[in-house]
Amino acid sequence: MQVFVGGGNAIFFLLTVLFTGFLALVGLFAWRKKNRHALRAVTGVGAVVLCVYAALLVTAAMASQERVLSKGEVKWFCGFYLDCHLGVSVAKVESAKSIARQGQSVTAKGAFWIVTLEFHNSARNPALDMTLYHPRAELIDATGARYARSVEAEKITGQLPTYASPIKEQISVSHAPLFATVVFDVPPDVTNPKLNIDEGFIVDRVIELVLVNDDNSILHKPTLLALDASRPRPLTSLLRSIRHVFPRARLASR
Repeated sequence: MQVFVGGGNAIFFLLTVLFTGFLALVGLFAWRKKNRHALRAVTGVGAVVLCVYAALLVTAAMASQERVLSKGEVKWFCGFYLDCHLGVSVAKVESAKSIARQGQSVTAKGAFWIVTLEFHNSARNPALDMTLYHPRAELIDATGARYARSVEAEKITGQLPTYASPIKEQISVSHAPLFATVVFDVPPDVTNPKLNIDEGFIVDRVIELVLVNDDNSILHKPTLLALDASRPRPLTSLLRSIRHVFPRARLASR
């Protein structure tokens, strides 16, 4: 996830890779010409560049602090193409003890927290869609306990007309509003819950590990999405209010 839209750290990474690659080509040429002085010089410069980059990577990570974005604030992802134009925010949080539809029902061990996510595309080209692969979402409470998504509950909410479909393994985001739902079964006394969502595609994660000051870089503190500080309102009290929101927005494909 990129802290600043525009991907300054992604550009820095690309420049470092290009310069290192150029040095490697020069070093190969010097080696074939058996020019030891040039080879040592190029190797030394390359080592310095890599050490400086590694130092910046670790320093930024050690100086980082956990960030919690409030409702509506966007967490941005860089991903494989290093474009940093794909983001996600919390649109709505609700609670329910049980969820039912047409004979199907599921009851929470504690309480269901139903989180509606909104995905964002900040690319300047209006025809360019951004894709999030294998997103991973978990709820974290004040004690650090982590809760996985309730897939069973998501199957039912995905059939309700007032909700977007559950978050998919591959999400294509255009410039039109796009929503998805995640559901967690958490203890009724959970405090200060936060949502951690990031890219699960292995290539994206490896790239972000080496981006300076990226939230998913090595040792870097994460950026989380705050859920309502107060208790979320019950599901039944919000059904009417949601009905007039989602018909105007494109729901995630089922």
